Formats: sequence, structure tokens, C-alpha cells
Amino acid sequence: MKELKDDPLYQDLKKRIDDLESKIDNITNLILQKDGKITYPEFVKKYYKSDTQHTSALSAFKPDIQSDLDERMYKESQSCTGGEFSAWHGNLTAEERESYKRIYGH
Repeated sequence: MKELKDDPLYQDLKKRIDDLESKIDNITNLILQKDGKITYPEFVKKYYKSDTQHTSALSAFKPDIQSDLDERMYKESQSCTGGEFSAWHGNLTAEERESYKRIYGH
């Protein structure tokens, strides 16, 4: 470990990370000074204006369901959590993969 601390590349990287952390702390402090203790949902509501003419891609999504298989695939995919999804998707048959692509467009 002593060798690493003496390494100039390590020292440079450590200095950059420390500088970045300081800048992030300064930004956080400025936001807190300006807004007080604001929660994340309040922050989003305050600084991210909603546009009533445009909907988010997530809320605008409409699945392309054309068969019972598509319906089953859609329900199964929606019930998977992030950690489960990869295993679930990896075990699909070729026909199920085509159904998934049709539903989600990828």
C-alpha cells in the first residue's frame, strides 16, 4: 500500500477526486442555502418544468400486443424486478424473444 501512495499517478488521481468531491460539496451547499432542506421530489417539481404538450417516453409507451403470447410476455416482463429481469430474459425461447421485440420495439 505504501508503494501506491508514493506513485505519482495515484497522487494525481487522488487530488482530482478530492477536488471533484469538494466541488460537489460546494454545489450541494449552495443548493441547500438557496432552497433550505428540500426533498428530491420537491426539487424535481421545482426545477423540472412539466410540459403539458409533451408526455414522457415512459407514460407515452403503448405495448404492441397482438396475441396471447404477447399478452403473457408483457405481463411477465412487467412483473420482473431489475435483478430478476436478466435471468428471465436470458431464458426466453426464440418465439418469446420475437414477441418481446414486437411488444417493446427492441
